[in-house]
Amino acid sequence: MTDTRTAMLRTTSEIRREAADGCHDGQGRVDIGWAVERGESELGLQFVHDDMLPPGAGIGEHFHADSEEVYFLIEGAGTLLLDGAEHPFAAGDISLLKRGHSHGICNTGAGPMRLLVWQVKAAAP
Repeated sequence: MTDTRTAMLRTTSEIRREAADGCHDGQGRVDIGWAVERGESELGLQFVHDDMLPPGAGIGEHFHADSEEVYFLIEGAGTLLLDGAEHPFAAGDISLLKRGHSHGICNTGAGPMRLLVWQVKAAAP
């Protein structure tokens, strides 16, 4: 990783990966890539994930009390949950979850799902 006082560069090979079984009580195993880790941003960015979900795996529906989160689907297809409602979600789709709401996602496609996730601390109301 290159870290100057004004910027950070992390190559793909430097991204720390970890397996999460039952992420937020979801099904299966999610492979989480910590592209930007907690504490690396000086402002409200809490993390950036590059996640891989095999068919049938998912991130269980969960509530965000004090943060906003963006899901950007790079590859695959699935079902996005927003406040309990199911929505089809395909490569190129994006969702923004605001504070005080819930979301989750499941890979219902035949192939792997690649999902970029940004979480940002929400401004005080």
